[in-house]
Amino acid sequence: MDAVDLCVPTHLHEEMIHAAAEAGKHIICEKPLTGYFGQDLGGEDIGFEFPGKGCLRASWSCSRIRMAIQKHGIQFCYAENWIYAPSLTKIKRIVKVSGGTIMDIRAEESHSGSHAAYSRQWKTSGGGPFFVWSPSDQRRPAPKAFRGMLRDGKPIRPKSITGEVGHHTHIPSFQRESKKWLVSSWEDVEDWSAIILTFEDHSKATIFASDGVLGGIRNTMQVYLSNAVAYREHQSQ
Repeated sequence: MDAVDLCVPTHLHEEMIHAAAEAGKHIICEKPLTGYFGQDLGGEDIGFEFPGKGCLRASWSCSRIRMAIQKHGIQFCYAENWIYAPSLTKIKRIVKVSGGTIMDIRAEESHSGSHAAYSRQWKTSGGGPFFVWSPSDQRRPAPKAFRGMLRDGKPIRPKSITGEVGHHTHIPSFQRESKKWLVSSWEDVEDWSAIILTFEDHSKATIFASDGVLGGIRNTMQVYLSNAVAYREHQSQ
C-alpha cells in the first residue's frame, strides 16, 4: 500500500495524518484540513460564538501536520483540487493572453446541505460553509496567484480576510415549515457565509458559500480584468 485517502470527519484528520505519515504512507486528505473542535469545552457545543482561541488552535494543528509531513518525507495531496479543472485552466489562459490586471474576483460554492451527519456539529466538522467551502483551499484566489507569477515571478497573495456568517435554517418561519427541502438539522455551525479577500495589490475577491441553496451544486467564478471578463459557471443537479 502506497497511499491512504482520508475520507473521515474533520476532527479525525490530524490524528490519522500523523499515523499515516509515521507509517510512511502518502496521504490524500479531504477538506477542510483541520480546525478547532471545542477541545477546551469538555464536549459541550461551541454555540454560535466562535472563541478567539479557536483560530490559534487550528493554526497549531496545521503546524503539527506540516512538521509530520516534512519529517517523514511523504507526499500530501488534496482530494478536490479544482485549480486543475478545465474551466479554471481556461480562465488562466484568458488571463495570460489578455495581459490585463485582475480587478475583481467573484465566486460561489453552494448546495442544499451536506448529508453527512458529522458536518452539523462544531466538535466533528470544525465549522460550516465559512470553514469548509470558502477558505479551505486557495482555489478561488488562484487566478491572482497565477497573474502574479506571470508578471512578477511570485504569486499575489491575500493579505486580509473579512467574513460574515449566518444561520438561515434557524429562521423561525423556516423552522415552522412542515416539509423541508433543505437540510435543516444544523446544530451549532453556520449554514451561510460571505468572505471578502483583499490582496497584496489592493484588489478584492468575494466568496459566497451556503448550505441553503436549492437547485443542485453551484460552483461559479467570475474574473473581471481591466481588459477582459472570464466566467466559470457550473451547476449540477
